[in-house]
Amino acid sequence: MRRTVRLFHPAIGSYSYLGMMIRLGLSELGYEVRDAAWDKADIAVLDPFAAAKRPVKGCLYTAIEGRAPEIEDKKLAAKVVVPSSFAFSMLPQAEYIVPHGVMPCVGGEERDYDFAVSFQTYSELKFHMFRKNIPLLSVLSNLGRTICTNAATGVKCDAYAEPPEVYRRAKVLLFLSRSEGFGLPAAEAMACGTPVVYLDAPAHNEFAQGFRIPAKLAGFEMFEVDRFKYLLPVYQYSMEEAVSIAKAALKAVPPKVGYDYTYLEMAEELASICLL
Repeated sequence: MRRTVRLFHPAIGSYSYLGMMIRLGLSELGYEVRDAAWDKADIAVLDPFAAAKRPVKGCLYTAIEGRAPEIEDKKLAAKVVVPSSFAFSMLPQAEYIVPHGVMPCVGGEERDYDFAVSFQTYSELKFHMFRKNIPLLSVLSNLGRTICTNAATGVKCDAYAEPPEVYRRAKVLLFLSRSEGFGLPAAEAMACGTPVVYLDAPAHNEFAQGFRIPAKLAGFEMFEVDRFKYLLPVYQYSMEEAVSIAKAALKAVPPKVGYDYTYLEMAEELASICLL
């Protein structure tokens, strides 16, 4: 097995964070990790739309939140690895599943807020508000004291902090997305022992633990992302039931939750697939 790895990941966003964890894990496993352009990389942590424009020489570690018909017949990489069975079913090029790992959660557990909300800024406002389910997030965040990672239009935030402090200081995480590629906030919150109030939607419903809001797939809605057409799943649910579940979560004895798959295990599994 080779001991030098050429790695690519973006500078910002979820793919950047995953790439940095993979870099750290590979280094701890004894690999010399070198930066490379994604089409020259042994492992590229990258969205599939970019790879469709310029395929990866080695392994592509990627996720997808729905169907992307315009890239389904395009070559993305020599090997395509995804983090969930949902992504595997949506992306025809996928060959392997490697769950995303997380860093250990360190620090105290004050639990002085009711809800945690993890939120990033996106340029595609309509796309973002749809997939993150901002209307439901707005309603539930008003049921108690909420600590957030960032400001979100329509979402009440009583305080702000960086993760994992946000996860450690809340009784539950509100994670109400209609679709997720990785679902990192849910995994990171669980690693801190924080249960999740979540919509029963992919891909986070494959591992989330806590309080599930029932939802039913009703179809797909078309969005345009980076000039590609993207079909995101649409889930129906009861607003009254969602409010009831969130209120019950604050009164319940918190279930014991955890997320034990680490960044090191993720890096080791990717190395076994990509570096043979």
